Amino acid sequence: MGATQRRLSILMLPWLAHGHISPYLELSKKLTERSFHIYFCSTPINLDSIKPKLSEKYSHSIQLPWAPSIAYTHNIPAVNFITTGAAMTCLALHAMKNPGEDFPFPELHLHDYMKARLTNSLEGSSTVHPYINDKERILQSFARSSNIVLIKTFRELEGKYIDLLSSLIEKKVVPVGPLVEDPVCEEEKAKTIDWLDKKKGP
Repeated sequence: MGATQRRLSILMLPWLAHGHISPYLELSKKLTERSFHIYFCSTPINLDSIKPKLSEKYSHSIQLPWAPSIAYTHNIPAVNFITTGAAMTCLALHAMKNPGEDFPFPELHLHDYMKARLTNSLEGSSTVHPYINDKERILQSFARSSNIVLIKTFRELEGKYIDLLSSLIEKKVVPVGPLVEDPVCEEEKAKTIDWLDKKKGP
């Protein structure tokens, strides 16, 4: 008998906002095509909105349990996936780790009032954790990522920022591409066009 190939399972825990959930779902689809089994965890309402986006092709490889567990506390290897671009992530991280220093790429900069707002936002009370501020929470999420960090971008567009991000967090940063949603079917497309047509003014 031939050896059975072991199928690895991945637990996805996106931030509870559509701008994070959608890229995580698209990444999950890509991973199932490489023989991974995905457990996609979120709130019941978010999971209900995801189900219609799972075709038969993915339904057996992506499961949707509701289990808000924390991988780190259970010694489960975790990988941080950043759903924003590398440039803005670098800009924010550089401000956190090197306060008062100019950003290495002058085409991106924060005005003084924006720096003050960012500092107050990050060092004030956390919106999700009662014991640490958002700055520490963000830095911990990078520190706890196992060897690599994934990011929704591509090197041809943000190569120098990807390299800077890798230097800032001292981990390998792996771009996974833009992760756009699959095209909608013609029926759904027609419904959307009809809806837009009805919104036209006189």
